[in-house]
Amino acid sequence: MRDRDVPPQPSASRQFKYIRRQLRIFRRHHISTLQQGLILIAACTIVLYSVFFTNVPAIHDFFHELRHALGIIPCH
Repeated sequence: MRDRDVPPQPSASRQFKYIRRQLRIFRRHHISTLQQGLILIAACTIVLYSVFFTNVPAIHDFFHELRHALGIIPCH
């Protein structure tokens, strides 16, 4: 590989400026514990729905035995 094929690397000070900028953005968009909890509950709900109630063939086939073992979730 020749030197002209290698893209130039940004300077260290430029990288640190970028990192500091990203941290400022992150701090500005801080979410409360309640919001974090709601996001977690929503994510868990989506996962549980996908496991137990969806009819997407790939997901249904993988969890088919679990659905029958629980006996409360009909799939046929």
